[in-house]
Amino acid sequence: MNPLKEFYNKLSDKKKIVLWVSLFFVLFSIIRIIVWQAGGGTPGPREYVKKLASDSPEVKKFAIYEVGRRGLQTAVTPLIKIVREDPDPEVKRAAAASLGKIDIEQLAALLGETQKSVKYTVMETLIKLDKANISYILERFPEEDTETKIEMLSYIDSISSTENKNTLLRITEDAKEDVQIRVTALQMLGKYDIDADTESRLWNLYYNAPEEKIKETADSLIKGGKGK
Repeated sequence: MNPLKEFYNKLSDKKKIVLWVSLFFVLFSIIRIIVWQAGGGTPGPREYVKKLASDSPEVKKFAIYEVGRRGLQTAVTPLIKIVREDPDPEVKRAAAASLGKIDIEQLAALLGETQKSVKYTVMETLIKLDKANISYILERFPEEDTETKIEMLSYIDSISSTENKNTLLRITEDAKEDVQIRVTALQMLGKYDIDADTESRLWNLYYNAPEEKIKETADSLIKGGKGK
């Protein structure tokens, strides 16, 4: 042990850190192999898909990551099952991310699920994968309940664009829409410049909308010229 101790003591602090980091990764690799072997098999495409049903959260999460990284189409069905049924939010999100990498349409289709936890996980994942996926959320918007629409609006609000500004205006102008939704969309317009066209549409709301809250919010935006 003395030669090893002497060797270690002669190392600079920086080299000692590098040594410990290297040892950590070697140890991590060994543990990962042991876990997989204990689960019954050597890692491979089929084995990764099989491990998606593992009772071990660590094995399952690693398998979820790998099938997504490898783009394994055979993993689509079990990933959908995990997104729908797994009680662990972390596992659910990981499965949604991998599913989106393999087949974005299959992930977007889960917006039609009745479970709110599934809907919200899918919305979050779609935006994380690509902000352009906001289009999938907008397609579903008219069919959702007020609570889900509020959640959807938060994602629309997180992405500033001319298209989203027009979407918010259309929502506020929809007389059939719930007043709470219209007011929320109207308030979100506050971060955009109020150009001539927008101001004209806001005046139209102010004079024609019967709801006082909509009138007040439209008036506030017009007077401010921009949001708070």
